[in-house]
Amino acid sequence: MFINKNPSLYVPKLILASTFVLLVFNMLYYFVNGESTEGIYSSFRLLIESLFIFTIFKYQLVKFKSLVIFIIAVSSLNSLFVIVQVLESLGTLNTNFNSIIDFWGVRNEFMRKSGFLNSILTSSYIIFFGFILNLMYRPNIFKYFVIIQILALFFSARTFLMPAIFIIPILFLLHLSPKLLTKVVIVIILSSQFFYLIDVNLVDNLILHFNERVAPAFQVIFEMDLDQDYSSKDLVSHYRVPTFSEFLIGNGFPRYSDLGGRDPTYSRWLLQSGFISFSLIFFINTLLLVCSFYRLNIYNISLGLVFFLSAFKGELTTGTALFSLSFLYFYLGSRDEFIFKENKK
Repeated sequence: MFINKNPSLYVPKLILASTFVLLVFNMLYYFVNGESTEGIYSSFRLLIESLFIFTIFKYQLVKFKSLVIFIIAVSSLNSLFVIVQVLESLGTLNTNFNSIIDFWGVRNEFMRKSGFLNSILTSSYIIFFGFILNLMYRPNIFKYFVIIQILALFFSARTFLMPAIFIIPILFLLHLSPKLLTKVVIVIILSSQFFYLIDVNLVDNLILHFNERVAPAFQVIFEMDLDQDYSSKDLVSHYRVPTFSEFLIGNGFPRYSDLGGRDPTYSRWLLQSGFISFSLIFFINTLLLVCSFYRLNIYNISLGLVFFLSAFKGELTTGTALFSLSFLYFYLGSRDEFIFKENKK
């Protein structure tokens, strides 16, 4: 069965073919529905990105190590922006970095920031992506940014914060050593002393942020009660049973219209373009998941599963540029370039 072979042998061609078929069906559905060209533009963009990535693969234009360093660098820099924006909102700094959020037209919340990127989910996706790669490869220039990335995730979308919270203790146990334990104790002691010196309002706001944003997410996970959190209730409202016509060919409406699928990838494509489009998007995300599992380790399993599941919450793995980054990483990661040469021992 082809799934047992190296994904680098078949994934690019399958994804390229899938995006082409997706475009064809969306063009056909437009002539039937005649409501919006949004599905055509999105599928055309996915096809162009797939052609671009396929060209990179064919001519080996990008090295895996360079890609990893790029993702970690963007993640680390954006994490710094997030933290500065939070401190600015608290009145601790005056950098005007929050004007970037206003420029993109993103909702500028008190303790939830997007850095220099154009949405909270996109920002969180990139930060989590770089965080895991930083843990996996530990490049000398960025390995100490892990703490900054964790802090930034605390003020980001919980779609990626919650997996990080569960992953960190597991990684700590796997790498437990007297040296690591000593470092953790030192960090805890220094952190506790630091909190005695800073403004009490900062501590109060951090506690408030945890109680209102983080704690309810834990309740949803452990109690399986979606009513515990406003975001979970909002997510459920985006899913509805399609009519027979919508199931077959969609309704053609824009995703944020009253009849659109809103944020989640799958509800958007199903309601807008029907079951075939939904199936093709699901197939593409599954191929990326297969690539992530080809080299089994806790890091790649975490990345693959979180990216795959994030499609139920928002449109990220098929988002502009994010699709290319995911495609490139998981594909190149399934080849012999998977491990940095200096890490091979």
